[in-house]
Amino acid sequence: MNIGTVIKDYRLKKGLTLQTLSSMSCVSKSMLSEIENNKKMPSIDIVQRISHALKISILTLLNNDQQKATALHTKSDDHLTLQDPPSGLSLQFISPHGSMNEPTISFGKMLPNSSTKEYLPTPFITSNYIFIVQGTLNFRLGETTYKLAKGDSFYFTTETVQQLFTDSDECHFFSVRYYPSYDQHNSNDQGLI
Repeated sequence: MNIGTVIKDYRLKKGLTLQTLSSMSCVSKSMLSEIENNKKMPSIDIVQRISHALKISILTLLNNDQQKATALHTKSDDHLTLQDPPSGLSLQFISPHGSMNEPTISFGKMLPNSSTKEYLPTPFITSNYIFIVQGTLNFRLGETTYKLAKGDSFYFTTETVQQLFTDSDECHFFSVRYYPSYDQHNSNDQGLI
């Protein structure tokens, strides 16, 4: 199932109009319409904003039709990947399930001399861990910038502005994101998975 169709299905299940989801996610109504009609593929940032607004994990949107199993072998070419070419960032998702109560594990790459846009604080706080495999990554969290080198790990939460940028070398890293449990959302929505 295409991501646009999945977004539309979740939006309708939650009784949200395009305008309401637009306001909640800070994604324009016209962009949401194009995504839902499978005319545009959303960037990493937009998928994150929509998933936070819908209060579902990114993998739920990307991997909606995959059944939960006690064992699942994913071939190297079959991992879900989001790319954001303008920022030089790509994320290949390693974890197979999209449940809010499971971590989202991804392998990230950033091209040399590239930077992401500023990621704003999210509507609900996630816990994030990054481990640098190759190169260096400059990670701006609020007013502080951390220079992460090979072998370094970094923990942060999404309650402040974040931005990633690289210097002259390509950076490879693992990322683990934990979403809060449903009970922490103070929401009456029964549609969370």
